[in-house]
Amino acid sequence: MSARENAVVTACSPMQILVGDMLCLEFECDHDPVAPDSHCAEVREEAVCATHSTSSAAEHGFDEITHAEPWPCQMGGAS
Repeated sequence: MSARENAVVTACSPMQILVGDMLCLEFECDHDPVAPDSHCAEVREEAVCATHSTSSAAEHGFDEITHAEPWPCQMGGAS
């Protein structure tokens, strides 16, 4: 089995992420929140492929997505 065929065998799985301006994601924007302890309307939730997306450690303790492969994944193996 080639490396490419082996990569396709790995099952993809969805992962929910928050998308928006960094200040909005960190509750530091000047927009009105939708509800207490909730993000403003500028933040949205998206599904990406956890298998084929990449991230790196960010200074605030959470990973920052450096490449988000959309869901359903087109790389193969999405269920």
